[in-house]
Amino acid sequence: MSEVSGIELEKDAAGNNSYVRIDLKKYGDMINPILQRLGVNLSDSNLDEFERDWNKGLSIEEFRQYAKQELRKHFYEKNAQRK
Repeated sequence: MSEVSGIELEKDAAGNNSYVRIDLKKYGDMINPILQRLGVNLSDSNLDEFERDWNKGLSIEEFRQYAKQELRKHFYEKNAQRK
């Protein structure tokens, strides 16, 4: 089999072809219909979802305050059980 630029076959430990790596910049238009049939979406919506989730995250200061609050709560609960 001849080599094709942008397509790479990966072999398992036994030397059998097991994976294909495809350059989506080069072959994305051709492979996208197949991936969509398999349920893989290459659109930017995945990135948009990541950005939305990222923006919902805590800032460093918010995280510190939350962590202190939770640690204090668990500390007091544990000490209250000892009494």
